[in-house]
Order: sequence, then structure tokens, then C-alpha cells
Amino acid sequence: MLFRSTKIDEDIYIFKDIISKEDAEKILNVCTNLQQGQWNLPWSGNTGDYNWIWSNRFATTETLESINSNISHEWKEIMNNVKKTIFNFLKKEYDVNGFGYILRARMNDKMEIHIDNNEDKNIKYGVILYFNDNYDGGEVFYSDLNKSIKPEARSLILHRADIHHGVREVTKGIRYYATAFLLEI
Repeated sequence: MLFRSTKIDEDIYIFKDIISKEDAEKILNVCTNLQQGQWNLPWSGNTGDYNWIWSNRFATTETLESINSNISHEWKEIMNNVKKTIFNFLKKEYDVNGFGYILRARMNDKMEIHIDNNEDKNIKYGVILYFNDNYDGGEVFYSDLNKSIKPEARSLILHRADIHHGVREVTKGIRYYATAFLLEI
């Protein structure tokens, strides 16, 4: 897959066309056919008020498989190719925590300013892979840099884990994406 990378700022990059149009369409087709109850993976991270942010936003590859029996294998292949591309770009391999699920952000969903390595300093990079761009709002913003980005479908954002960022509210449509963290081996 031929992709283009753009440096947005120090340690923030966008990779365009990191997955094929066909792969994105396969994943989106499965996502749009999931029923409401299939987006109910419970969040096992933080407790308290943070849980409501993530409720009804996760679907695992096993859930996706209930719609398309081949998607789990295809998903792993797509994510392995994405990981290889990132490692080649960074000229280093990392442990990857994530890419085992799809997320969605619906109208009014957002994410407050945070850093990705707040709880684990071994996390060196955050990664966001976008499957669609037919939604309004939902831009990633970097508060300390006064930068805001709405990537095209099939793009990926890679940023250093200690950079403050958030996601603006989705105002129309649904944003489908996957995330991962790259940890020092």
C-alpha cells in the first residue's frame, strides 16, 4: 500500500491512504450493520465518571465476526500491515496495545484534553486510525500547539504520547476509528 506521510508538528504525523479503500469499506460495512447492543463492550480501564464516556462505543473483532465471519482474519491482516508501516516509519518496533476493537463516536461524543501515557510512562506514541470522514466535528486538537486536525478516511494520526490532545464533539454522523498505543519493548 502506497501512503503519504505529513509532519504536522514535532512528533505529530498524518499518514494518508494507510489502508485501502476496499479494506475501509469492508470494515465500515460491518460497523454500520452492528446492532446497538453489539456496541456494548464494557470499559475495564478507569472507574467512575470515565466509564460513561466509553459506553456503547466499542465493538471487538469477535463482535464484528458475528456480521462477517472473515472479518477477524482480515482485521488482523490490516492491523499487522498498519503496524509494519508505523515501525518502518519510526525505524523501531514497539509493543502494541490496541487495534483489537473498533470505536465509534456519535453525535455529542467528544474526548477531553489528555495525554496517552498518563497511567503508563512506557507508552511512547498514540495512534488513531480513521475509517471514514463523512461526519461533522470530531477533530483531534492539540491544545498546547493550537492545532486541529480532521483526517481523511483511511488516514492515521501518530503522535508522541505526552502531547496534550482531545477530540472535539461530533456534531453530525458517526466517526469510526481504531486506536492503539506503542510501548517501549
